[in-house]
Amino acid sequence: MIFPFEELIATVRRICEELNNKVLLATGGGNVYKKDSTSIEYISADKKRYVLPTDDVTLIPVEEVTIEALASWLGERIVAELRMHRDIENLTGVEITLYEGQQRGCNIIVALA
Repeated sequence: MIFPFEELIATVRRICEELNNKVLLATGGGNVYKKDSTSIEYISADKKRYVLPTDDVTLIPVEEVTIEALASWLGERIVAELRMHRDIENLTGVEITLYEGQQRGCNIIVALA
């Protein structure tokens, strides 16, 4: 056994719950945001301005919210969560596959150093 499946699924579910039914916004690149207790004012790199309720948004530390960036970020988050709870020396990497439609997707392998 490489890793207990139940622990992995619980970790993935916990991370995905943070994203479920949320607007995902990138904090990197040329994006600017101001957050207070009730709203987030977000100005994208192409100068579009959005004001959204804080509860409806998840800020992600990537340049842009693309399928590739999201897959990489998810892989890194999963690895970080697993390391907090268990010794994962027997793992060499985590493979993430995300789909943004029926025929379009992305596969990323996050290698462990």
